[in-house]
Amino acid sequence: MAKILIMITSWSGVHHHPNDTDEHTVFEVLTMKPLKVLIQYLDLTAFVQNAIIRLYAKIDGTNYKEIDSTRRIVADRKGFSAVDVAVDTDFKLTAQSINAEGAVRDIPWRYITEKVV
Repeated sequence: MAKILIMITSWSGVHHHPNDTDEHTVFEVLTMKPLKVLIQYLDLTAFVQNAIIRLYAKIDGTNYKEIDSTRRIVADRKGFSAVDVAVDTDFKLTAQSINAEGAVRDIPWRYITEKVV
């Protein structure tokens, strides 16, 4: 029998990225069951400085471990989209500007979670 993916949730919002060089959580997915997370869109075009986008999974119920990262180069002027991550624990995505942005930057995002039945 074929497995079917069923959408559980769909979330979207805007991360208001501060004018600093700290790492900030864009969104966090809290779960206690295996899920497939599809980051449908993360609009990084508002950044005027290079930035690092990181994906984390919670490893022990408290602490997160980085599972992937990518450097967003300002000259690319592209968004970050269609990334699949299979997780069975809490998950978060963060953004960090290499240099201060000069102002707060609005970063729209959207993701869905699916489960296999």
